[in-house]
Parts: sequence; C-alpha cells; structure tokens
Amino acid sequence: MALFNHVSREANAKIVYFGPGNGGKESSVTHVYRKLSPDSRSPFKAMSLQGDRMLCFDFRPAEKGIDGYNVRFHLYTVVDEVQKLNSWKMALKGADGVLFVADSHPARQKENLDRLNELQELLAAEGSGIDQIPLVIQYNRRDIPDAVPLDEMQRRLNRFNVPGFPSVATSGDGVLPPLSCLIKMVLGRIRETLAAKAKVEAEVEAEVEAEVEVEVEAKAEAEAEVEVEVETGAMPEAAQETVTGGAEASAVIPEVDAAPSCEEPAEPLPGEEAVSAEEAATAEEAAPEEEEFRLEITGGGFLADGRLTVPVMVTAGGGCREFNLVITLAGVEPRQG
Repeated sequence: MALFNHVSREANAKIVYFGPGNGGKESSVTHVYRKLSPDSRSPFKAMSLQGDRMLCFDFRPAEKGIDGYNVRFHLYTVVDEVQKLNSWKMALKGADGVLFVADSHPARQKENLDRLNELQELLAAEGSGIDQIPLVIQYNRRDIPDAVPLDEMQRRLNRFNVPGFPSVATSGDGVLPPLSCLIKMVLGRIRETLAAKAKVEAEVEAEVEAEVEVEVEAKAEAEAEVEVEVETGAMPEAAQETVTGGAEASAVIPEVDAAPSCEEPAEPLPGEEAVSAEEAATAEEAAPEEEEFRLEITGGGFLADGRLTVPVMVTAGGGCREFNLVITLAGVEPRQG
C-alpha cells in the first residue's frame, strides 16, 4: 500500500520487477533508469541481500500529481538466480504493483509458471494476492528465433487476464509501455485511497458541524428559557417590597379622602355651648372660601431602611408643588448590604 506524507503532500509507491532469473529484469530496470531525467531520479543502488543482489532506485514522473499529492515511485528487483526466498519476501513487502517479466525461450516456460505461482504464494503471505494488486506481464526476449508464440504464452501465464506487452529488454524495445501501464494502474489505486480519505474527512467534518449546531441550538433554547423565567417568574424581593410599599401608601391616601366631613355638625362636648343654626349660618357666610387641595402620586415608590419614599404632587390655591413623601413602615427590617 502506498505511503502518504500528508505534510509534504507526497505519496510513495513501490513497484517490483519479478520473474525467473536472467529473464530480463535487470536489463529492464537499467533501461528505465537511463531513460529518466537525472533531476527526477535518485542514485541507482545495488545491494547484497542474503547472498542475492537487489537493485533499486526511485523517481518522480513528470506528470502532475493527484489531488495535490506528488507521487514518487520506488522500483525494486532481485536479479540472477535467487538463492533464498526471503530475498523476494523483502522485495515484495509493501509492494503496490508487480511487473512480471517472463522469458520467451521454450525451455523456460515451466520456470515462468513456477515463478508466477511463487509470486502468488508470497503475496498471499503478505495478506494480498495477484487478483488484489496491480499486475502487468512483460513477455521478454521476443527477438530470439524460437520464441514461444505470444498467444500461447498468454494462454499459459495470463490466467488473471491482466495487461501483457512484448519486449526486448537488451535493446530497450517495448520496456517502457508495460511500466507506464502499471504506473497508471497504481495511480488509480492511489486516487481511490485519497478519495476514500477525503470522504471520511468530509463525513467527520459533517458530524462535527452537526454536533456544534445541536450545541448552539441547545444553548439558544436554554437562554430563551432563562428569559421566560425572568419575565413570568417570581419578582425579586426588593421589587416585591417596593410594590407592596406603594400599595400601602396608596391605601393611606384614600383613607384621608374618606375621613368624616367637617361640614356635618358634631355633638357639643361637655361644657361647650350649643351654637344656633342662625349663628352657624352667619359664621359660614363670614368664613373665607376654602381653597382646593389635592394630593397625587406621580411615580413609583421605593423602599429603603424601613422607609417608603413616594413622589407626590400637591395642588392648592391654583398652584402645585412636587416633593417626596416619606412614610415609615412599622415591622419592616432594614435590608442588610
């Protein structure tokens, strides 16, 4: 599986040239290396691996990347007659594509088939399979006089119905087309992987947005409930005292208005002489005319330290005056703090 560096936006894919010894793998890899621009390829490496010889290098194609990712391909092969199967196991580990180089000589047809079966077993040990990994067959040595017919080699080897190409690796003829085909297949897998990654990220982002939206709605509903409680719930204690005090003050003034009228004669007290009706009438005529007196509450009162302060306006003799009426309420304890 391709390795992704999401910081540098680069994908690294591994392609392995597999097949019988001396069948054209080394010639094919060497020709590909020589055809690449020096700026796009790494140094060519040859290393000893448990008595076998492994060749490898990496390069970056000139084509544009995929979804903002540049792709670097790493080519590996084990050449000559492989002595130990572990060498191929190490070469195939993490492979993203395999290019099987078959020998067209009649005497090597059984070895072609044995190596192909061996490839299937090695991939199965890695948890993969020939039907699960991009595979291309390169029918090499098509220049020898007694080369097996191409359709016969296809029938014997290509039971997986994968792309196949004839080649002559020693001259480089037909070497690049099978590699180009395999690269396109691997790029298709990388594109699928990135698309799946983008889909997962989009789903996660949508879930996060949905959760945030739910939290915002819940917060808005909670704030709305608080506002309703303030509007319809119990009034604060200070407000209750203010309203209650105002009601008591309003009740005091009507009592003054409802007091007994002085115009009605009262019973004479002991020791006082009764006044005749004529004397009373004469006195009433002689008495100056009473001025109109009116007391009005002009605003809401407030309670502090056991005293209720109410703004009032007094009207008398055609004039008026505003002042605060302070009423001391018995039994009301001053508020602390």
